[in-house]
Amino acid sequence: MCESGNTVITGYSTTTDYAQSLCSDVVVAVEWVIGNCALCSSDDCLVGGVAATYGNGDLPIMVRGTNV
Repeated sequence: MCESGNTVITGYSTTTDYAQSLCSDVVVAVEWVIGNCALCSSDDCLVGGVAATYGNGDLPIMVRGTNV
């Protein structure tokens, strides 16, 4: 889990108790959620969504927060 301000990024395995991916692959999922699941008005943005880690469908990444 990564937390910064009002934003939380969490990964979880869909098949086992453990899954791993490169940070650069996790970033692809995070960027996809921010780019496709944000609702912005003025200076405020709400983000909430899930995307699979690039190259690893067994490791979804959840992003939720405000002002991302």
